[in-house]
Amino acid sequence: RTFEESECRELALAFVDCDSYRGTKYLIDKIFRDRLVAGGIMIFEDYGHAGLLGNRIAVHEAFSSIPNAFCFFSHFSGSYFVCKTD
Repeated sequence: RTFEESECRELALAFVDCDSYRGTKYLIDKIFRDRLVAGGIMIFEDYGHAGLLGNRIAVHEAFSSIPNAFCFFSHFSGSYFVCKTD
């Protein structure tokens, strides 16, 4: 609800800290295509957390078919980074 009520239209950085599939999928759908600028980055903080597999599934479902996304998993931090290339 907070995201929908915000006046933010363009984002260069989105730090996603959702523990669930539904929340992660919602933010990917709302941010990546329409609000994230070219060169913008989404960081998924809970991607590497073993107990939060819904987050990982939502990320894989979304970005496996998006051609303008450069993806990187940091084994050190457990975070997943996605850069919008155009």
